[in-house]
Amino acid sequence: MTFGTANHVPLTVVRHRGAPPGEQPVRQSNPILPQPRELIALTALLVLLITLSEGLSPAGLPMLNAFGALALAGILCPGAWRMVRAESRNIWNVLFWLRISIAVYFAFGTAAIYLMNDTTRLFVENLYFFTEPEVLKYIIITTLGIVQIYSATLDTVWRNAWWKQFVWLIAGLVLTIAGMFAALLFS
Repeated sequence: MTFGTANHVPLTVVRHRGAPPGEQPVRQSNPILPQPRELIALTALLVLLITLSEGLSPAGLPMLNAFGALALAGILCPGAWRMVRAESRNIWNVLFWLRISIAVYFAFGTAAIYLMNDTTRLFVENLYFFTEPEVLKYIIITTLGIVQIYSATLDTVWRNAWWKQFVWLIAGLVLTIAGMFAALLFS
């Protein structure tokens, strides 16, 4: 079954299962698009991190940072799994890789610093020295960006324009990494 064209992906799939006339067809949500529960969970995580960061002592920040990073992965990975379970060809979809890459790099990568031994952490901090409040800000900004990407196109005529935001996000990351390497190279 083909749903939509290259320029249009429907928000819901309506499938008639031999329902007699007068009965409502079965509505199923599109597995590619972000689900409202993902947006609600991401927004709740964002509010929780911001709220807890205000009254938390500096000694509690590592635990909050690890929790926030793993919760971010726990929200994004089921969406990627839902996409693959619905259709195996969805592994070629950009939104699948957006979910996976954010979970791997931003969530598991952030949580990994709390699992490293002292030597490895010292090596990482020599590349870029970070503090616990910076890590928390990083998680908050990443979560806010995901909420923005997901919600900007939800249930609008611009629902297929999310890829433009993704291109700008990638361009910003590439320029940031290039600037970091240039600073290391010329310092």
